[in-house]
Amino acid sequence: MEHVAFSWKSFGTSNENWACHWHHLPQCIAVGRTFAALKNYQVDGNKEMIAIGLMNIVGSSTSCYVTTSAFSRSTVNHNAGAKTAVSNIIMGVTVMVTLLFLMPLFQYTPNVVLGAIIVTTVVGLIDLLAAYHI
Repeated sequence: MEHVAFSWKSFGTSNENWACHWHHLPQCIAVGRTFAALKNYQVDGNKEMIAIGLMNIVGSSTSCYVTTSAFSRSTVNHNAGAKTAVSNIIMGVTVMVTLLFLMPLFQYTPNVVLGAIIVTTVVGLIDLLAAYHI
């Protein structure tokens, strides 16, 4: 059996990871509260933080990206009228098929177009009357 060197760098404790974590944690809670308000249920911020923290700890052992919320995906699901988690499975399969077979067609799509798609889906979540009264 060979000697394996241990390094704290293997746990991904760089400043970038911490910055991403502290930026995305409030975002995850805000996304959860936004959809909770739309669908009339409660979200516990403490449980959200524990879940995200555990996912990031487990993910750091496999060198995965920082766990964040999928605001654009959740918005698309909400606007499409999705009611159950089965929609996430269908969306995942659709994304895989798109990446495998249609990616060469999207190669020259500018980032501005992709940003416009996300902004278009988010506009449906804004309550203009409530924003006007603020």
